[in-house]
Amino acid sequence: MGPDEVQRKLTTIFSTDVQGYSRLMGDDEAATVRTLMAYREIISSHIERNGGRVIDSPGDNLLAEFGSVVLAAECAVEIQRELKEKNEALQENRRMRFRIGINLGDVIVEGDRLYGDGVNIAARLEALSEGGGICISGGVFDQVRGKLPLSFEDLGEQKLKNISNPIRAYAVAEEIIEAPAPAATEPPSLPDKPSVAVLPFNNLSGDPEQEYFADGMTEDIITGLSRFRSLFVIARNSTFAYKGKSPDVREVARDLGVRYVLEGSVRRGGERIRITGQLIDAETGNHLWAERYDRELEDIFAVQDEVTEAIVAAIAPEIGDVERERAQRKPPDNLDAWDLYQHGLAANHSSTEEGLRSAIEQFDRVNEIDPTFAPAFAMASHARWRYVGNFGPDDRSDYLNQAREKAYRAIALDPRDPIGFSSAGRVHSFLGQHDVAISKIEEAIALNPNDALSRHLLGAALCSAGRSEEAIPHIDHAMRLSPRDIHLTTMLTLRAFALFDLERYDETFEWARRARLSPNPRTMTFALFAAVLIKLGRQEEARAALGDLLVRAPGMSCAKYREHAFGAPEVMERLADALREAGLPDTAPSAPSKIQQEIRFCPASDGVRIAYATAGQGPPLVKAANWLNHLEYDWESPIWRHMLYELSRDHLLIRYDERGNGLSDWDVDDISFEAFVRDLETVVDAAGLERFPLLGISQGCSVSIAYAVRHPERVTHLVLYGGYARGQFRRGSAEAIEQAEAMMTLMRQGWGQENPAFRQLFTSRFIPGGTQEQMQWFNDLQRMTASPQNAVRLRRAINEIEVSSLLSEVTTPTLVLHCRNEVAVPFDEGRLMASMIPGARFVALEGQNHLILEDEPAWPRFLEEVRNFLGS
Repeated sequence: MGPDEVQRKLTTIFSTDVQGYSRLMGDDEAATVRTLMAYREIISSHIERNGGRVIDSPGDNLLAEFGSVVLAAECAVEIQRELKEKNEALQENRRMRFRIGINLGDVIVEGDRLYGDGVNIAARLEALSEGGGICISGGVFDQVRGKLPLSFEDLGEQKLKNISNPIRAYAVAEEIIEAPAPAATEPPSLPDKPSVAVLPFNNLSGDPEQEYFADGMTEDIITGLSRFRSLFVIARNSTFAYKGKSPDVREVARDLGVRYVLEGSVRRGGERIRITGQLIDAETGNHLWAERYDRELEDIFAVQDEVTEAIVAAIAPEIGDVERERAQRKPPDNLDAWDLYQHGLAANHSSTEEGLRSAIEQFDRVNEIDPTFAPAFAMASHARWRYVGNFGPDDRSDYLNQAREKAYRAIALDPRDPIGFSSAGRVHSFLGQHDVAISKIEEAIALNPNDALSRHLLGAALCSAGRSEEAIPHIDHAMRLSPRDIHLTTMLTLRAFALFDLERYDETFEWARRARLSPNPRTMTFALFAAVLIKLGRQEEARAALGDLLVRAPGMSCAKYREHAFGAPEVMERLADALREAGLPDTAPSAPSKIQQEIRFCPASDGVRIAYATAGQGPPLVKAANWLNHLEYDWESPIWRHMLYELSRDHLLIRYDERGNGLSDWDVDDISFEAFVRDLETVVDAAGLERFPLLGISQGCSVSIAYAVRHPERVTHLVLYGGYARGQFRRGSAEAIEQAEAMMTLMRQGWGQENPAFRQLFTSRFIPGGTQEQMQWFNDLQRMTASPQNAVRLRRAINEIEVSSLLSEVTTPTLVLHCRNEVAVPFDEGRLMASMIPGARFVALEGQNHLILEDEPAWPRFLEEVRNFLGS
């Protein structure tokens, strides 16, 4: 086409605007804009579902095009019906009624934009329509007549503005728009496990031969998903009934009785092919997963197999993640066997010592409730051998014997479930029975070649058998099947270990470094990283890496690594020797007795009872309160326990709950910064302290600063983490004030309620890198710590804090620490605070969480810096 030629096409134009928009804006501009945005989202979603695309949306107008006249008319009726229902909830003078015009005509194409009389006629037809109505041109009428259950009113030929020839127009009868959707037959009930329907993939190539490719992919995906025993998959004959149609995903899910729907498309261009897929939760309409695959067509069947494998391997874990989240939201007194099983999976994924012990307990409970449920027996085995592998308990043989028994029980109950076979295989690896182990895991792979866990465990079994060269391709295959797997860190560590076995130490270092920087690194990750640094002659770095290991597993020793089944005995001996050179003791130190805390109460000057706790022994260390504390709830929480335990090992730790919060009195008149400082004075006096170091976290930093300025003779050291001298209202930023007000508005509406959207939004500001267990605990913390009214009052008092003028008056030796990438309190606030305190030392920590989690790099650095500063 030459530069002066115009590109044209025939298409269906859909135009809509709001009747009386100027009046609505004049009455209440803000409310009108909110309603317009909400209604426009509804309109856009209907257009997208019916195969249309939005071209433009200036002001109250919206312009779209459709490839199908019939779908455009169907879409218009659906929109008007839904908007009519939405308007019923509004006062008459606030109801927003859209007018819709539809025309089939020739248009000029320029990029994504359309021009010409075809567009103008649709806009003029829209103006002929009443609010809530639909007006179509004669060309549209000719196409939809007899194809849709609609009746029309002939408006005759209309002279439209700036259109030379009259246009025949028809209005869709009002009773059609008002008619309710036909009553649906009773849908089948949802199965007792995740259910998924795979719709036939659309062939977008315009080449009928590609139908075979698209259908083949759909069939292979159905077959692949059916191998996951945890899924209920609708058969091909049922889903292929939708071939060639554009059904509403929610209607498909209702008709077939499933919770999840997978849909996709295939498009070929020359020797390249593009395949897309998306997984939708039909209950919420949310897209859980979407991916695009671009491939060269050298071997069409190889491409089909490769992409099918990738899609199948990606979908099953995504569904599992959503099911676990769904179970976590259920109240504890309303859990059935499936929900308990999901809770067990969530605990198992946390990979902490407490998490794995909890998983074992949860799976065992399911075994008691339903002794025929094979997956729970398989996972009860899985959690036990993982616990042995990660934490080396003294009663190792008991755990492994139980794991073997549970695995074989799972196989007997369901000989087609690969998890039972792979768990049995891994137990045999730990017992040194390598041939049996490899054979069992190969059986698991035969049952489901797309199961990344079985591929991963075959690699582990081969490493344990001293066959590391053979193990590497299986580990790589597992990572390719599931590149975002919850066990990815273990896979990376295992690959590094295989290279360590082969004495390829430079490569070992690179893979161990990747594993160490991945989420939730394991104790073996740090052990291997320290060992390979020794092999590379980097002793000082190895000792630092060993410190990271001992923070996470203080009871580890060279003896435990020699007994470990991660690799062949001679390789584990080489690993243990390197760790001993790095400084790991030969035998484990005797376990310290569990630290207990004692809780007491003391009256503040205005009579409010303040709860405070003491734990540990040694010189005192006082922690100033911050909101969202609860003395009992925090002590065993996955957020605070590592910090509280470690600080209590070296000190008599004294901490307390803020007034209006936790165990302290909730019914209080005064919630203010001044009251916060007086409460700290009350607790210090009640504990009988003369001189002590003071720790402030978050807003506890500003309280600690004020106390240290008022009582310099009592504070020996000042430690400030994640804090600020200015609340959000005092930072001189309109954006900060707007955010603070918005958060308080949300708190008034959602605090402590079963509103997962609010709770997740709130939680993600404080621990965006948290595990499911940690997120759930922080979500539950709201209702445990404060009433909605107190939460807002506390937050307002915190936002009003301003102690900048006191910073230059601090005479106490001060250490300031702050995570670079945290969201709740900007890094610059911590740096500003440190710069204005005379002589303060500032440490930037590598982390994203406002509350330091145990498995992130910031934690060992924080502990080291604080201990060095306090001389403990």
